[in-house]
Amino acid sequence: MEKAYYFYFVPANAKRQFLLTKKTTSVLEGTYLMKDGRLLHEDEVDEEYCPKCFEELSYIEQFDAECCMECDEWRESACSDPNCGYCSGRPEKPSMYNEAEE
Repeated sequence: MEKAYYFYFVPANAKRQFLLTKKTTSVLEGTYLMKDGRLLHEDEVDEEYCPKCFEELSYIEQFDAECCMECDEWRESACSDPNCGYCSGRPEKPSMYNEAEE
């Protein structure tokens, strides 16, 4: 007899139960997000993906900061030091940054 795995999806006001059968013995536990056919663990989402649109974050080394190009927002605020080599020249939005300026 095959093992049965139950996944619960909770739309606005209803709870539906889906039965999936698998022949493998691997079990996924925790909270996951399905994005473009991939299962992303909640820890992976917090660290590597934008919390608003769930697109992968970009890192711009010149400003030592992560940003979401889809939302056009920095994920970290600039520091308050006016002499900071990273934050002092950082544009307001990532789209305003031109890699050719490096």
